[in-house]
Amino acid sequence: MSGSYLGWSQTATASHQPEALKCIIPAVIPLVGYTGEVYPGGIYLNGFMQNWSSFLCTMPSETTIHRGERTTAPVVDEDGDGECVDEIPLDLNGDGPFLDEDFPPTYVDGNPRENAYYKVSLEHHEKDYDYTEWAKDLYFYDGKSPLGQRVDELGSTAHVNNIMASGILIYHLVAGSMDLPG
Repeated sequence: MSGSYLGWSQTATASHQPEALKCIIPAVIPLVGYTGEVYPGGIYLNGFMQNWSSFLCTMPSETTIHRGERTTAPVVDEDGDGECVDEIPLDLNGDGPFLDEDFPPTYVDGNPRENAYYKVSLEHHEKDYDYTEWAKDLYFYDGKSPLGQRVDELGSTAHVNNIMASGILIYHLVAGSMDLPG
């Protein structure tokens, strides 16, 4: 979700050097996020990390409507009516997420479900990481994340050598360049 994720996905894909891929156009993705966004000049950007982590933990989840759409649609038609959209539990209090409602969740048609979409959404939500809790103590570029990878393995920097060897063209958009008249 959002430009940086799409940019990271492009660099990750290009690093595998798929033969059919000729060009990528990543936007708002720093090649060295650690020194560019987390510890520029060796100083931890606490405010940025708190805002970014909050965004990652709330907005791009199945439980929240973002820009009018859910990021992941249901794929199981539990009530068998041929529609999956009605498998999304109702947000009765109107605040965006449905996980803060009473269990079992309520559905548009009022019929009970096995709550497959709810359960997957809850599992995803419970595995969100608060980056501020571990990044603030990540003093070295080769430090480990809670998932076990080194920081330099998680960022776009890890993809540069393979992308360069691939010959795939890159047109990198930076913040502000997407606002050009066109």
